[in-house]
Amino acid sequence: MAVATRTLKDSVVGTEGQGGKVTILITFDDETSSDNAVLDASALSGHANGAKLDILRIWWAINNGKDDDDLNWAFLEFKGSSADTLAINLAGTGYYDGTAGPITSNATNATATSGDIEASFRGASGFIMVEFRKDESWGS
Repeated sequence: MAVATRTLKDSVVGTEGQGGKVTILITFDDETSSDNAVLDASALSGHANGAKLDILRIWWAINNGKDDDDLNWAFLEFKGSSADTLAINLAGTGYYDGTAGPITSNATNATATSGDIEASFRGASGFIMVEFRKDESWGS
């Protein structure tokens, strides 16, 4: 099965500098692929070059969660203009509720790919649901 992504929510930005929220659901079955484009930020409401997405909350369930033997884990990356940057590694089942603060995008990018998110999988099956916050660069 290929990686499938659905956008569950894409709220508009009411006022400049007050980013909306985006929620996506990623599903995968015995997946071993890398650098899957799971979110194209330029297709979202109010995108502007240089705009980024920060991770607010994540829910995930990945079979067996054995990240030490390169099986049954996944990771998300912020897409950068010269290099992608790791957002988070995921294994097992869990929930990040954001109380420690958002996972902010540290990718260097001022182009149309700003805000894009990629996922890579290591023999993994399951789902990842991510809620993002649009940063101050998004338009209304």
